[in-house]
Amino acid sequence: MPFFTSTVLIPALPDFRQRYPGLTLRIEATHQYADFNASRVDVAIRYGREHSTGLKFEPLVAVKGLPVCAPALVKAGLRSPEDLSRQVLIHITTQPRGWPAWLKEAGLSHLEPRGHLWLDSVPAMLEAAEHGLGVTLAMAPLIKARPGFGKKLVAPFAFEPAHSETIYLVSHTEQARDRRIAAVRRWILEAVGRAKQ
Repeated sequence: MPFFTSTVLIPALPDFRQRYPGLTLRIEATHQYADFNASRVDVAIRYGREHSTGLKFEPLVAVKGLPVCAPALVKAGLRSPEDLSRQVLIHITTQPRGWPAWLKEAGLSHLEPRGHLWLDSVPAMLEAAEHGLGVTLAMAPLIKARPGFGKKLVAPFAFEPAHSETIYLVSHTEQARDRRIAAVRRWILEAVGRAKQ
């Protein structure tokens, strides 16, 4: 998950290096699920949970879709979810149901936006929104840890959907007592806690 890596893990790396100088991290930020059977992966961060035997899933944070945009769009009149009809909705190709699900929860299933922009990564989606190209869905509360949130990106309305997805820390069940895995787990949990503030 490139967004999770850049927003949560990278800012916490100096702390990890100071606390665990003998451990080396190799972080692969990708949309692909880590294959615990075919690679040397020790831990993974997964958005959502699938059934996998031999893997331990620990919830890290519940995230919800939060519309965000450049402040200029708010100044131009974006005040309520209904105003999305005059906007371009920015989507991520890996989650085509994101906006339809959010609009349904907002009671706007039939809303037709001015247009659609599809991108293949969360960082690209957020950059497009920062440049005023439209409105995108960000992961709340983690988006608040992104540099520039509140200045380059803002949440234009207060509506918050009830539905959330969980981001999990995944590891081999048999490695649960490995001190190295426990150290990484503690570090990730603390990094998520800081990002949620």
